[in-house]
Amino acid sequence: MSSRFALATQILTVIGSQPDRPHRSEDLADWAGTNPVVVRRLLQMLGRAGITQSHLGKGGGATLARSAAEITLADVYRAVEDGELLA
Repeated sequence: MSSRFALATQILTVIGSQPDRPHRSEDLADWAGTNPVVVRRLLQMLGRAGITQSHLGKGGGATLARSAAEITLADVYRAVEDGELLA
């Protein structure tokens, strides 16, 4: 397993802790200690899976596309990893 699942889970935890405001990829990257490009790629994957949504422009950023209670770890895994959940 790559580190994408762990990082995606951490990012979603931050976004879910403050769901009323958009989170910039640069801020999430600083918090996670990684490059903003890595965060953007993960947010794209999560967005395609319907987990996050992006808001462009001033004051934009990523928010949850649905309630945190509706997002499972299996959803996150399937969004960012290529392999089967259980071998």
